[in-house]
Amino acid sequence: MTDQLEPLLRDALDDLAGQSPVAGDLAGVARGRLRRRRRRLAGGTAAVAVVVLVAGAAVWLGPRPGSSGPPARDVRVEPEPTASVPYCPAGGDCPDARAVDALRRRPLHLPAVAPGGACPVSPARTLPEGGGFTGDYLAVGEGPFRMTGNGLVSFEYPPGPDTGYQGSGWGGEKVIWSIDAEYPGPVLLRGAQIDGPAGLRFDHYLGALGQDSGTTAHPELAYPAWGARAVRTFPSAVRLQRSGCYAIQVDGTSFSSIIVFRASQLPS
Repeated sequence: MTDQLEPLLRDALDDLAGQSPVAGDLAGVARGRLRRRRRRLAGGTAAVAVVVLVAGAAVWLGPRPGSSGPPARDVRVEPEPTASVPYCPAGGDCPDARAVDALRRRPLHLPAVAPGGACPVSPARTLPEGGGFTGDYLAVGEGPFRMTGNGLVSFEYPPGPDTGYQGSGWGGEKVIWSIDAEYPGPVLLRGAQIDGPAGLRFDHYLGALGQDSGTTAHPELAYPAWGARAVRTFPSAVRLQRSGCYAIQVDGTSFSSIIVFRASQLPS
């Protein structure tokens, strides 16, 4: 059975690889797993395992439940890889630890806004299609790291069962980050409300250091060095507890920039 299915699987992987740069990466992973499972397993068990893997790699994930992010027809987000990149705590011994540690040592320089004052949302610019976007799209921030969209984020708090965050103590809303191809290094994101005392947290989703798909609200978000990788957009989420004006400081080895956005709590 395995011998009969393998040609079909290879054809499916080749089709997947042609869909986008990230799909090509996932197809490569699937091919590797196919070879390893063929060596370790025999018969129908190996075939079924690889069929499941290919099916998972071929699914485009849309926004999380309750999301008001970009429409599914405009952006396609690849499924979460099975391998997780270790998170690098301060002083940790893992890939990118020293680079991320150096970024952590930079002080925060978030702007301040008087309570009730206008929120200085970062200017939006139009970026060309790519990275899963099938047309031009908006993003806010000076770059090279930006938040896609117009800088307005709506969220549900307390989070309901359809949000995926129920019981976590933090609401949240999906966002997609965009990184300029010219920057190959790691980045670190930290932030807070700038017109009040509330905190700001993040999901550790696709591609993040310490990647997970749970409900934990993390105080910072870091990505390893991109190098020459083709993927330049990553899904994540900002985690919130109250409406207001928020700022994210994005630190890279060659830059430090601020992304300001406005968060609005949805009526319960």
